[in-house]
Amino acid sequence: MRLVQLFAAECANDERYSIRYGDTLSVALLVALSRLSSRKAPPIARGRMAPWQIRRVTGHLTTHLTENVGLQTMCDLVQLSRSHFIRAFKRSTGLSPRQWLLHARIAKAKELLLTSDHALVAIATDVGFADQAHFGRTFRLVTGETPGAWRRARQ
Repeated sequence: MRLVQLFAAECANDERYSIRYGDTLSVALLVALSRLSSRKAPPIARGRMAPWQIRRVTGHLTTHLTENVGLQTMCDLVQLSRSHFIRAFKRSTGLSPRQWLLHARIAKAKELLLTSDHALVAIATDVGFADQAHFGRTFRLVTGETPGAWRRARQ
């Protein structure tokens, strides 16, 4: 921006020696602009999924949170083989697809625990767990607290 300001000031100036200075500024401005346009997006780390692939899979899982989404369905969304998908998903998110889904369900359950007064069994089924026992075990593994204790501590 400073080069542009100096260039504009020289264009408005009618002094005898300003032509060389203006030429030098224009070259400097062209060099600066060429550096901006030659920047490339950072490469995707080897073995990871592209950002669009992660968004597509996690978006699909979030939308179908209460359903049992099959592994092949996720693979088809991003056009990867099963083995490559599992490896790349874990490298990209730090979690396996199943773990990611469980964490997403727990996050949704936390939201419901804070914003509603529904029973734990209703929240468990609302977020896709088969029963309250499975919900309680998984919630405790992820958060370190039972759902009831977590809710009481935040009310």
